[in-house]
Amino acid sequence: MSIVVDAISSSGKFDNVASKTWAHTVGTGVGRILLVLVSHRDYDNNESIDVTSVTYAGTNLTKSIDVKGANGSSSDIWYLKNPSTGANNVVVNFSPNSDYGACGAVSFLGSGGVFATASNNSNTTNISVSLQTPTGGFVVDCVHGESGSGLTMNGSQTQIFKTLDDQPDYNAGSYKSGIGDVSMDWTVAEEYWTIAAVSLAPLKGGSFIFNLI
Repeated sequence: MSIVVDAISSSGKFDNVASKTWAHTVGTGVGRILLVLVSHRDYDNNESIDVTSVTYAGTNLTKSIDVKGANGSSSDIWYLKNPSTGANNVVVNFSPNSDYGACGAVSFLGSGGVFATASNNSNTTNISVSLQTPTGGFVVDCVHGESGSGLTMNGSQTQIFKTLDDQPDYNAGSYKSGIGDVSMDWTVAEEYWTIAAVSLAPLKGGSFIFNLI
């Protein structure tokens, strides 16, 4: 069974919040999976701000991967298998209050679950991460870039969300299909950044078969 992109959504930018809520609509079908992307920054770089939980329709998601870089840059990806269908709220909770950031969400049908994860952080002009992806798979990334002077996505990727917050920093996420060692790439002014990514496997035999986290 092939993976199909179901829906995308975005929280919009935020500043100094304990939680962020927005609506996301999941379609009907087998192999449903919801990924929530959290791009944020500890502006003072001394508060150890964490995403403590993420829920959808009141059900807890599981953290797949997070990465913290220099100068407070952070990117997280959380997932939920077989989420409720229809329009429901995504709620992201922080402790302590998050500084600047934004979130996105993407749901898929026909997914067998998370296959692999990867992350990277630096202060170069090229943002990049690669990870193994099975035949028929998809890769989803979440990016935080500490710069208001531009963030450009590789043309092979499809944007989930992209927000310039009030810092101004860029918060973004994207997806693409691929096989083998798949790379997710962006360019940015030479400032600190983080990128987290997960690959998804297609559904096999009508059931979830992968769950690394």
